[in-house]
Amino acid sequence: MIDRSPPPVTEDELHAYVDRELPADRMLAVEAWLATHPEDAVLFNAGMADVAVMIAKAILATYDFSSARVVVDVGGGRGELISTVLDAHPGLRGVLYDLPRVIEAAREKLGRAGIADRCDAIGGDILSSVPGGGDVYLLSRVIHDWDDEKSILILRNCRAAMVQTSRLLLAERTIGAALHDAKG
Repeated sequence: MIDRSPPPVTEDELHAYVDRELPADRMLAVEAWLATHPEDAVLFNAGMADVAVMIAKAILATYDFSSARVVVDVGGGRGELISTVLDAHPGLRGVLYDLPRVIEAAREKLGRAGIADRCDAIGGDILSSVPGGGDVYLLSRVIHDWDDEKSILILRNCRAAMVQTSRLLLAERTIGAALHDAKG
């Protein structure tokens, strides 16, 4: 009999998965493992959601959304960031854009959050295009996943979707000065 269970996943791989620092085949292995370990997946997804909410609160504390009508969350996963932003600004509309395989779970989250009527969930590939029509484009923990060439492509795709008055907000981790100095 052929064992069709997903390959084992290490704790280090789960941490690397969060930061999307794994090769594509291992990213898929982690997703398959989470799909077959529902109790672990619930805990993992809750942790990911908590991080997204913390980032959203930091964005809300530092950026004035009052002139925006539409916010596009590029690579927004299951929708925690856009949900938090829309909850804080009831007059805003949102677009959540991520891979098609992520969008179904995102639609469920948007429905539970009570904002599905104000947020379109669109499946696509940020390496091909980004939806237009946004006043603000959010990329939270997206750019660090890619090499320079693909990062530039993603940013160009965002720029192509934006109008002159649109704004792009990047939320990424920074490397502390001590670590940077130590690496030279």
